[in-house]
Amino acid sequence: MKFKVRASSLARGVAVGIANPRCYDALVGPLPLGLRLVAAPTVCIFAMNLPAIRRSMCVFGLCLVIAGSAVGKPENITPGEVALLPEYCPYTQSFELARGGFREGPSPGQVPWIARMGDTFWALHHYCWALVNANRAMRAGVSPRQRAHLLDVAIADNYYVLQHAARDFPLTPEILLRIGQYHAILGRAALAIEHFEKSRQTKPDYWPAYLEIARVNARIGRRQAAIDVLRAGLSQVPGQPRLLGALSDLGVKSPKPSSSASAAQQAQ
Repeated sequence: MKFKVRASSLARGVAVGIANPRCYDALVGPLPLGLRLVAAPTVCIFAMNLPAIRRSMCVFGLCLVIAGSAVGKPENITPGEVALLPEYCPYTQSFELARGGFREGPSPGQVPWIARMGDTFWALHHYCWALVNANRAMRAGVSPRQRAHLLDVAIADNYYVLQHAARDFPLTPEILLRIGQYHAILGRAALAIEHFEKSRQTKPDYWPAYLEIARVNARIGRRQAAIDVLRAGLSQVPGQPRLLGALSDLGVKSPKPSSSASAAQQAQ
């Protein structure tokens, strides 16, 4: 099948390739100028007609490939690093406790996790790899360049899981939150907020997303926006201590909980 590119698509690809820092910045370092001018718009042509979050996955993933950032299992994962991961990670593909298990014949240790997470469990090792790389990125002594590389690889691994996730996958809000956190660490406020918003839209009572949006807004001087999103979070999760604490840090008195909210808190 021949692949045809219309002039209008090429023009849009050029424009997006130049304007989209996720794509263009990844291409700047590794490629000569001639290849750079071709590769950036080419990557973006394929992403133009995708929904927003899928477009982000496509552009970011392809840019990492072109830039030479390999997405794969981190080397020499230690038992100490595994101990920092969620309890299901050792049972996912490539980890020690997953040996002998596969999609058509899971190991006994994998069965309960598959029951909880569905078929997406078979992509979840990428999330675990992402957590390893993110933990490594935040170690003392890591250079800014290496930190950015590790976090970008972690973002790509998280996108891999989202691309293979069922609509009702329970970890989707958490994975979107992680992507936002990594963007925030790298100073990409707009991308961070975009993913935090997706996280709370996926699960409106997922309070960490509101907290992270507020933190980024406060960091870039948008105090009122931070207050507003914290209040929105409290409307979904009344009396949530972390959200109340964040409001207090911004100099806002905590709202008095309603009688129903008080009763719910006491019941917990």
